[in-house]
Amino acid sequence: MKKKAYCLGVLLVASIFISCDSDDENVNTKWELFRMIGSNGVSNVGESMEWREYYVFNDDATFLKHRFDGVSTAEVQGAYTTQTESDGSITHELTFTDQNLVGSCESNLVEYLILNNQLLKNTWEICDGPRMEYLRVE
Repeated sequence: MKKKAYCLGVLLVASIFISCDSDDENVNTKWELFRMIGSNGVSNVGESMEWREYYVFNDDATFLKHRFDGVSTAEVQGAYTTQTESDGSITHELTFTDQNLVGSCESNLVEYLILNNQLLKNTWEICDGPRMEYLRVE
Protein backbone atom coordinates (compact mmCIF):
# COMPACT_ATOMS: atom_id res chain seq x y z
CA MET A 1 0.00 0.00 0.00
CA LYS A 2 2.83 2.41 0.83
CA LYS A 3 4.37 1.67 -2.56
CA LYS A 4 1.12 2.61 -4.35
CA ALA A 5 0.83 5.84 -2.36
CA TYR A 6 4.46 6.70 -3.13
CA CYS A 7 3.95 6.03 -6.86
CA LEU A 8 0.80 8.14 -6.91
CA GLY A 9 2.65 10.95 -5.14
CA VAL A 10 5.48 10.85 -7.66
CA LEU A 11 3.01 10.90 -10.56
CA LEU A 12 1.15 13.84 -9.03
CA VAL A 13 4.32 15.88 -8.55
CA ALA A 14 5.52 15.03 -12.08
CA SER A 15 2.20 16.08 -13.59
CA ILE A 16 2.39 19.42 -11.77
CA PHE A 17 5.86 20.11 -13.16
CA ILE A 18 4.82 19.11 -16.66
CA SER A 19 1.69 21.27 -16.58
CA CYS A 20 3.71 24.28 -15.40
CA ASP A 21 6.15 24.19 -18.30
CA SER A 22 6.71 27.77 -19.50
CA ASP A 23 6.34 26.75 -23.16
CA ASP A 24 2.71 25.80 -22.46
CA GLU A 25 1.89 29.51 -22.57
CA ASN A 26 2.80 29.55 -26.25
CA VAL A 27 0.67 26.73 -27.63
CA ASN A 28 -2.86 26.96 -29.00
CA THR A 29 -2.42 30.71 -29.22
CA LYS A 30 -3.05 33.37 -31.83
CA TRP A 31 -0.64 36.27 -32.29
CA GLU A 32 -1.80 39.26 -34.38
CA LEU A 33 0.45 41.79 -36.07
CA PHE A 34 -0.06 45.14 -34.39
CA ARG A 35 2.99 47.17 -35.48
CA MET A 36 5.40 47.28 -38.43
CA ILE A 37 8.61 49.27 -38.18
CA GLY A 38 10.42 49.88 -41.46
CA SER A 39 14.18 50.00 -41.91
CA ASN A 40 13.78 53.81 -41.96
CA GLY A 41 12.43 53.66 -38.38
CA VAL A 42 8.88 54.67 -39.31
CA SER A 43 6.30 52.80 -37.23
CA ASN A 44 2.95 51.81 -38.72
CA VAL A 45 0.00 50.54 -36.72
CA GLY A 46 -3.62 49.76 -37.51
CA GLU A 47 -4.89 50.93 -40.89
CA SER A 48 -1.50 52.35 -41.88
CA MET A 49 0.05 48.86 -42.08
CA GLU A 50 0.47 47.35 -45.55
CA TRP A 51 -1.24 44.11 -44.49
CA ARG A 52 -2.90 42.27 -41.61
CA GLU A 53 -1.25 39.10 -40.39
CA TYR A 54 -1.40 36.52 -37.62
CA TYR A 55 0.16 33.27 -36.47
CA VAL A 56 -1.60 30.40 -34.73
CA PHE A 57 0.64 28.04 -32.75
CA ASN A 58 -0.88 24.62 -32.06
CA ASP A 59 -0.02 22.17 -29.30
CA ASP A 60 1.08 19.55 -31.86
CA ALA A 61 4.04 21.81 -32.83
CA THR A 62 2.40 23.04 -36.03
CA PHE A 63 1.53 26.61 -36.95
CA LEU A 64 -0.53 28.60 -39.41
CA LYS A 65 0.49 32.00 -40.81
CA HIS A 66 -2.31 34.08 -42.34
CA ARG A 67 -1.97 37.36 -44.26
CA PHE A 68 -4.57 39.69 -45.77
CA ASP A 69 -3.33 42.64 -47.85
CA GLY A 70 -6.71 44.28 -48.46
CA VAL A 71 -7.29 42.37 -51.68
CA SER A 72 -6.16 38.79 -51.27
CA THR A 73 -5.59 36.29 -48.49
CA ALA A 74 -2.67 33.90 -48.19
CA GLU A 75 -2.04 31.12 -45.69
CA VAL A 76 0.82 28.74 -45.12
CA GLN A 77 1.45 26.05 -42.54
CA GLY A 78 4.46 24.37 -41.06
CA ALA A 79 6.09 23.00 -37.94
CA TYR A 80 7.88 24.84 -35.16
CA THR A 81 10.24 24.25 -32.28
CA THR A 82 10.97 26.50 -29.33
CA GLN A 83 14.06 27.13 -27.27
CA THR A 84 14.25 29.12 -24.05
CA GLU A 85 17.27 31.43 -24.08
CA SER A 86 19.44 32.43 -21.11
CA ASP A 87 17.69 35.82 -20.89
CA GLY A 88 14.28 34.12 -20.56
CA SER A 89 13.14 34.90 -24.09
CA ILE A 90 11.81 32.09 -26.25
CA THR A 91 13.03 31.58 -29.81
CA HIS A 92 10.55 30.00 -32.22
CA GLU A 93 12.04 28.32 -35.27
CA LEU A 94 9.33 27.97 -37.91
CA THR A 95 9.79 25.61 -40.84
CA PHE A 96 7.31 26.39 -43.61
CA THR A 97 5.86 23.93 -46.09
CA ASP A 98 6.02 26.58 -48.83
CA GLN A 99 8.17 29.66 -49.56
CA ASN A 100 5.07 31.86 -49.57
CA LEU A 101 4.98 34.29 -46.60
CA VAL A 102 8.40 33.39 -45.15
CA GLY A 103 9.88 36.53 -43.57
CA SER A 104 13.57 35.76 -43.47
CA CYS A 105 16.97 37.08 -44.50
CA GLU A 106 17.69 33.87 -46.36
CA SER A 107 15.85 32.25 -49.23
CA ASN A 108 14.86 29.10 -47.38
CA LEU A 109 11.79 27.80 -45.56
CA VAL A 110 12.86 28.86 -42.04
CA GLU A 111 11.76 31.93 -40.09
CA TYR A 112 12.65 32.93 -36.52
CA LEU A 113 10.43 34.73 -34.02
CA ILE A 114 11.43 35.87 -30.53
CA LEU A 115 8.97 36.01 -27.62
CA ASN A 116 10.06 38.39 -24.88
CA ASN A 117 7.94 40.28 -22.35
CA GLN A 118 4.64 39.20 -23.97
CA LEU A 119 5.77 40.58 -27.35
CA LEU A 120 6.45 38.31 -30.32
CA LYS A 121 8.69 39.83 -32.99
CA ASN A 122 10.42 38.70 -36.14
CA THR A 123 14.15 38.82 -36.87
CA TRP A 124 13.86 40.16 -40.41
CA GLU A 125 15.13 43.60 -39.40
CA ILE A 126 18.73 42.37 -39.07
CA CYS A 127 18.89 42.36 -42.88
CA ASP A 128 16.96 45.63 -43.40
CA GLY A 129 13.53 44.02 -43.51
CA PRO A 130 10.66 45.41 -41.48
CA ARG A 131 10.38 44.57 -37.80
CA MET A 132 6.96 43.14 -37.15
CA GLU A 133 5.54 42.91 -33.64
CA TYR A 134 2.66 40.67 -32.59
CA LEU A 135 0.41 40.59 -29.55
CA ARG A 136 -1.36 37.53 -28.21
CA VAL A 137 -5.11 37.66 -28.77
CA GLU A 138 -6.23 34.20 -27.60
